[in-house]
Amino acid sequence: VESLPQASQMLFCEDGMAWPQLDAFLARCKHMGGLHCLVQVQRLSYSMQHKLVDRIKSGWLGSSFRLVILAMAEDDTQVHALREIPPQSAHSLSPEGVEDFVRKLAPSLMVVTSEEAGCGKTETIRQRAFAQQRVPVTIPLSGPLDVADLVRRLLEVDWKPFHCLHLDIGPTLQPEMLSDTLTQLSLWGVVQAAQADGSICVLPCSTTFVELANLSTRLLLDLPFCRLVPPKRVRFEMRAFQVSDNPRSPVQAVCCMLDALDRNTLNSRAPKIGVTALSEARCQDLLQAYVVRRMQHAS
Repeated sequence: VESLPQASQMLFCEDGMAWPQLDAFLARCKHMGGLHCLVQVQRLSYSMQHKLVDRIKSGWLGSSFRLVILAMAEDDTQVHALREIPPQSAHSLSPEGVEDFVRKLAPSLMVVTSEEAGCGKTETIRQRAFAQQRVPVTIPLSGPLDVADLVRRLLEVDWKPFHCLHLDIGPTLQPEMLSDTLTQLSLWGVVQAAQADGSICVLPCSTTFVELANLSTRLLLDLPFCRLVPPKRVRFEMRAFQVSDNPRSPVQAVCCMLDALDRNTLNSRAPKIGVTALSEARCQDLLQAYVVRRMQHAS
């Protein structure tokens, strides 16, 4: 992993990226050493690509710089200016190679999703974070995406040493931008806005959890990020359902009524709601019999 670019050595290109951002990155490449990488260069405008090529060919970077330019273009029209730099084809990693790459870059990364709502995705993340003595900081991300706004929200967090990042992902009509953002934050711990101010956030934590909305939202399943980091699917299990021992809790109140129904005393004796708590196992059995099974039959 030592030979791979670090967060400060990566720049993900976006539409509308300002030249000063690109120029500053090239300056780091010139003066800081190490392997630098420009990603998704095909998204730059023709004029920006042309300026990039001119800067590289001018010799300004010197002779010892190490720069990889990654372009994923369907045809030459997207990278016409870059053709002045002799291209090399990239060889795809095997699934095992990708898994090993991700594991080395982000060993604490976890992506979860589920078939339906209410299966415990958030609770799964909370429990995993607590097991690592971490407290998740939840950042919702859905709808119209604004990377500058995301950077602002991340910078406003009062990060503590025990914090970890929990990205709560919902549907969006900008899947490419979402995928790029998830890749940057999850694997390199950095995200930068493409606007002229070039606002940037480098995560102060090394643990990231990504929660994807239900699989009924096919758009999220088709994210390139999900091919890079396959999500863990959370399925509802009644025995894992946690029941409060407070007799006045909503679950206990419902189970008290179901218990009376199950014992055929509902119409003959008023249930004593809020007096004595039922055991967790009893509540689980009642919910399984009267709620889950009937929902399954109805579907």
